Amino acid sequence: MIALNFLPYPTKVLDGEIVALRQLNPQDPEELKRLFEIEKHETTQKFMVGQMKEKDLLNWFSKGDKYHVTYAVIGKSGYVDESEVSKIQGWVHVLRSIGRHEGRVKEQVFINEADKKKSLLEISFAKYPGAKSGQISSAVRQAVYFLGEELGRENIVITAYTSKENIGSRHVLTAAGFIKVGVFKYLPEDKDDDLVFILDWNKLCDRMNKAPRRDALNNEFSIVASLQNQPLDRLHKDKSPRKMVWYRQNRP
Repeated sequence: MIALNFLPYPTKVLDGEIVALRQLNPQDPEELKRLFEIEKHETTQKFMVGQMKEKDLLNWFSKGDKYHVTYAVIGKSGYVDESEVSKIQGWVHVLRSIGRHEGRVKEQVFINEADKKKSLLEISFAKYPGAKSGQISSAVRQAVYFLGEELGRENIVITAYTSKENIGSRHVLTAAGFIKVGVFKYLPEDKDDDLVFILDWNKLCDRMNKAPRRDALNNEFSIVASLQNQPLDRLHKDKSPRKMVWYRQNRP
């Protein structure tokens, strides 16, 4: 079973990419301030459910555990102004789906038995207000590439969810090699359907100009025709639905 808190953090910027990834540091007053500015921004308020408090940043979001990990997106010299170098530009969050949530997603999205045996990961992200464009796409590409290298692409499927009106997030996902595969209500009480995206390893490699690994060449996704309008149940009872839903892709 995959435990995300045992993963090391990336130590280098991949060729051609424009940001660095590292662990969040909410003990830094300026970084903590930026994290709250991200949370309070009107775009975040529009597309995310719930309010993140300081204790969430310090005790859960920044530290991670076996179910989730967060990468800080850091400005890189040569792309951002010197005043933004080494400062947080946003974050990328990775969540391991478990319990009923995992089962329903696999039942409704994957009919390929090989895919059903893989661990299901969910990625989301948020941008610091005013941060230079293109950085979150670069961060997502590097994050999912890193996950594939560390965990084995043959062992994981990476998903993302976004509202239909969240054009910015859809562009980020497309730029990172994700493909749209259908729609459903992430939780039964959601009013609107979410778009469902799955990472295509070959498209990711194309975006990064990297040769796909052998296991990626056979990575095809089968979509259930009845995916449309099929809601998901609440998340596993041992995890807070609000906390886990807060970082959904359609709420960045």
